[in-house]
Amino acid sequence: MVGRAHELHDFQERILGDDFFGTSGNLRWNKYLYIVAGPKSRSDDGFAAAKGVIESDKEYARKRVVSEEVG
Repeated sequence: MVGRAHELHDFQERILGDDFFGTSGNLRWNKYLYIVAGPKSRSDDGFAAAKGVIESDKEYARKRVVSEEVG
């Protein structure tokens, strides 16, 4: 996930770009992107910083980084 933070713009453009620009008006801002962080990502020293970069980015969609852990 740390790598994803460095390529966030390209990642979003690839998966959200067509839909985002294909929608007119205010509805284009009503998008959410959840990124699931696995155990390897969470154990990375840069995890907290990468999570902050991803969640603070307002381009294309609101973003949240969540854990795959259940219960």
